[in-house]
Amino acid sequence: LLYVKGRAGDYRLMLRSIDSSEEKSVYRVETIGKPAWSHDDSQFAVFTESKGGERLVVFDRNGNKQNEIKCPTGADLQWHPNGRFLSYNKAGRLHLVTPDGKHRVTKYPEHVKSHAWTDRGLLISTHTPEPYGKIHLLSGEQEEFEAHRITNNIQAEELGATKIRQLKDGSGYWYLSHGAFMERKWDGQVEGVNLNDGLPTMKNRIMDAVEGQGEYFIVARKEDLDGSGKIDEKDNAIYSIKKNSKGWSIKRIPGSIGIEEFVLVPR
Repeated sequence: LLYVKGRAGDYRLMLRSIDSSEEKSVYRVETIGKPAWSHDDSQFAVFTESKGGERLVVFDRNGNKQNEIKCPTGADLQWHPNGRFLSYNKAGRLHLVTPDGKHRVTKYPEHVKSHAWTDRGLLISTHTPEPYGKIHLLSGEQEEFEAHRITNNIQAEELGATKIRQLKDGSGYWYLSHGAFMERKWDGQVEGVNLNDGLPTMKNRIMDAVEGQGEYFIVARKEDLDGSGKIDEKDNAIYSIKKNSKGWSIKRIPGSIGIEEFVLVPR
């Protein structure tokens, strides 16, 4: 696992095995975003911010720093499947950046919350119109950094998703919405896990997720793990969820309390 740990002003980027509680500190900085793993498993990138300004830092798969460039930071950072550039959200717009520092703002729909590069085109989740938002499927010329062009805009689903990614087998996509994790196949089938207790505060909820091999790993808040008598951010932990004949099973990964965001390190 590759994840962020710490508190404001002192964050650490950590590596650890799913089967072990031993952690390795890869990078330490005042402010850090969520790491993004490249599709060929060779490198990952992360946004950082310190007194030196905003930067994009690229590491190899073992956590050795490869490059560091000045770059406006944002959210939902991820690599394009061709590995030649990365994309991210900033102020509701989709931005593109190359590992050597070239940067541009796209003309995709505004109010972007999350996005995903898929075999069928680019999925973009927007937080408008209220109260739900929409997920758009955009097709066109999207392989090159300098020449992005939309030729078709198909509304795939009307809902608000805070994170969206293509399923590894290409059969659809998964998303996080209102504290729930859901799978949606291209044929319309939808199923998932909802930990939301129905309260506006959503104390019990799923905050993040990644797809593994035959299972998902989620960051969730669902039980009082630190014995404080209340459920809060200190009870965030990583859980494994799997589909079975009775629905979905959920199991906590030992030694993962206090996690905020994470990504899987390829095996």
